[in-house]
Amino acid sequence: MIARGGYLINAWGDRHYRHHTASVAKAFTWAILVFSVADGLIDPDKPINKYWVGEGQLSHPHKVLSQGHHKKLTWRHLVGPKHESLHYGGFPMEMGVRWREKVTGLEQADVKPGVPKWYNWTGDPFYDLYSHVEPGTVGHYSSAGFWRLGQALTHVWDRDFRDVLQERLFDRIGIPAERCDWLAGRYIKDQKSFYPTIPDS
Repeated sequence: MIARGGYLINAWGDRHYRHHTASVAKAFTWAILVFSVADGLIDPDKPINKYWVGEGQLSHPHKVLSQGHHKKLTWRHLVGPKHESLHYGGFPMEMGVRWREKVTGLEQADVKPGVPKWYNWTGDPFYDLYSHVEPGTVGHYSSAGFWRLGQALTHVWDRDFRDVLQERLFDRIGIPAERCDWLAGRYIKDQKSFYPTIPDS
């Protein structure tokens, strides 16, 4: 729809169609982070491991936030400066089949950056989902870093993200709970053809 000055100019499409938002969820994660700071639950410049370490919850010991480069990882590293869309946590850009093929999934035209040299690439996207370089030193777009950010924030709130968003954001702007579905990360991971054109991504 297009609106101006409170008036509806034009509308089209099926308003009942539920569209998969993919990376739009990063904006929701940003909102949760802002609520966390506003409520005094976290200090964005303190290491995340002061709030959550992930021991016994993450798949490999090297992913635990008391290990390696994670020791210096702050909340702000995973979202980057407000004027950039870059993240400084040292996490891979994209995972899944693209990672195994040594491409990022962010190629444009003839540019094929592949896997940056500072990554310790094993070819296993599950194993390689950790901070490969000191946080704050390299900026780039990272879906992987947002996964870790979401996990840490879920621990801080001890609530489902959907409930927090519904209460703090959606209810206030008139979006009823039944208007959207929320798919957990484990569900997405187990669906090998969630993105049909990018299998196992």
